[in-house]
Amino acid sequence: MPAALRGQVLLNLRPDDILADPAAFVFARAFAHARGYRLVLHEVTGEQLALLPLRRLGLDLVHLRWSAELARPDCAAALPDPAAVVLGSADSAAAIAWGRTLGIALYQGRMARPAMPRAPERGRLIRAAPPR
Repeated sequence: MPAALRGQVLLNLRPDDILADPAAFVFARAFAHARGYRLVLHEVTGEQLALLPLRRLGLDLVHLRWSAELARPDCAAALPDPAAVVLGSADSAAAIAWGRTLGIALYQGRMARPAMPRAPERGRLIRAAPPR
């Protein structure tokens, strides 16, 4: 991969993998950053926020999975810089409202993309029209 594109590549790490082998995580983080890749702690839950010192992990982004438990004051206090947070599963107005109160600007979910067409059948992929 050309070096110019590496900063656009996001590598997802799961909290369970970091907790299972912290030494391997430290090596992987240094290896990825040395090559210009960005790291995302993916699918963090409210319960995991208490276990992971997000501000000290040295990751570029944190992908939170929205749930009502995130609205607890202790969860909000454990969050890193709001510019480094992606709020996933933002499928309700409550999720977007909560994120906006904290200054989060990056969202994933149905409320973030309300104009996306839904598949007529469950499990069926929707493909974009081919270019003309």
